[in-house]
Amino acid sequence: MNDPKPFMYGVLAILIIYGTRSFVFRSKIDAIPSIGYLGLYYLGAIRFLRHGEEMVQEGYKKYKGVIFRVPFLSRWGFVATGPALVKEIFYTPDDILSLDEAMHDALQVDLTLGPEIREDPHHIQSALAHFTRTLGRRFPEMRDEVVCAFDDILGASEKDWKPVPVLSTIMPIVSRISNRLFVGLHLCRDPEFLKFSMQHTVDVVVAGRLIGFLPNFLRPVFGPLISSRKRNMHQAMKMLGPLVAERIAMLEEHGTDWADKPNDLISSLLEIAQPKQRNVYSIVQRILIVILAAIHTSSITFGGVLLDLATYQHYIQPLREEVESVVEKYGWTKAALNNMHKIDSFIRESQRMNGLNCLASARMVVHPDGFRFSDGTFLPSGSIVNVPIRAIHHDSEIHPDPEVFDALRSYNMGSSTSDSDPESRTSKHRLVTTEPTHLSFGHGKHACPGRFFAAAELKAMLAHLVMNYDMKLEIEGVRPPDQVFEIFRVPDPKMKVWFRKRKV
Repeated sequence: MNDPKPFMYGVLAILIIYGTRSFVFRSKIDAIPSIGYLGLYYLGAIRFLRHGEEMVQEGYKKYKGVIFRVPFLSRWGFVATGPALVKEIFYTPDDILSLDEAMHDALQVDLTLGPEIREDPHHIQSALAHFTRTLGRRFPEMRDEVVCAFDDILGASEKDWKPVPVLSTIMPIVSRISNRLFVGLHLCRDPEFLKFSMQHTVDVVVAGRLIGFLPNFLRPVFGPLISSRKRNMHQAMKMLGPLVAERIAMLEEHGTDWADKPNDLISSLLEIAQPKQRNVYSIVQRILIVILAAIHTSSITFGGVLLDLATYQHYIQPLREEVESVVEKYGWTKAALNNMHKIDSFIRESQRMNGLNCLASARMVVHPDGFRFSDGTFLPSGSIVNVPIRAIHHDSEIHPDPEVFDALRSYNMGSSTSDSDPESRTSKHRLVTTEPTHLSFGHGKHACPGRFFAAAELKAMLAHLVMNYDMKLEIEGVRPPDQVFEIFRVPDPKMKVWFRKRKV
């Protein structure tokens, strides 16, 4: 029988090292105020799973202007409050506070999407910027898919009210519209690919959180068992691989331009890619990352928009009037979307009231010597520091009557400035505009690069919805409560909205 002592000694050594590192880490952060059960970390962490939003709000009220900490299940999470400290998060160099490393940690990218992503983390951002520049030319395709997807999936009639579960209906609609511009007409309507793109999104988010709950030394052991990466990449290569291979062949034969060349995400990824990345596996992998970001966030965001619209129905008529007026002048074009300022404001207010997270804009301290904020607060290397986005969005010193849903809040803010140009007045508080007091798309140089596409998609969907459907809730005027877990907030999957097609 083999001697078990070496194995036992190895496990003991790992535990001692882990415990020593944890003790040293804790000794460096003891001076930072915390929210939770004093001395009972894991009780606080368990409470945070159910009441994270409340605990962050509690910390914001108690310690506004300084940094406090909250107990995540796997580590302490740090929260920076006050304009000066928040500004430092956005403008400290990446080799000290890293957004990429924080995102890799949140999604456990090495295990859920693949370590190859680290080779060039800016490839996708550059490709999205390139892709966004073609959005005006691609808008007719987006508009076509909006109309077809709502008709096919919503399926409402002019005669009867139809109850529709919000999230499970919105996600395939968003998936179809997004993928129409990412991978083209054929795949975006393929039932197998539609199902895969939605399931992949769920798989990565759920696996990333579950793996993140594990201690660091256990993640390489159990992470591959939790993650669906290999299975998902196999499916993706089967469905996307032939299309990408064909496009690489066309690029090699004709260069960057040829007749009927699609202006889609694949083209942008291929044109921006370094030679070593211009292969089928690498491009498919990056398509999956963009699909993940687009479908997950836009589906939850539009689910909230839909519930707000059905709740506050007195806004429907002014939105319809704006869409009618703008479309009469510009037609269904990207220029029309740019001038739908009330539509824009409605979505922005929905984001402010019921955003996806209570903490956002995470950064990991990557400098080996740690990082000291201007107020003297020191965070060791490896710490994750966040911005309390929901608390900021609901701060009465920043947003008057923050608990009131005012769909024209941003619209009226833009109209009240001294600029004489209407376009300039409203652009200061548009959906895609980032500022330290409205952080749905982040802020600074790392503001979400896909926000222009997301905003166009959300506005196109809302404009189509108000023009073609009536809607209501089971209990009129009462918005169903969202589900809240840890730092996340999503519409309750069981909640339904009743639809009826308008007689136009």
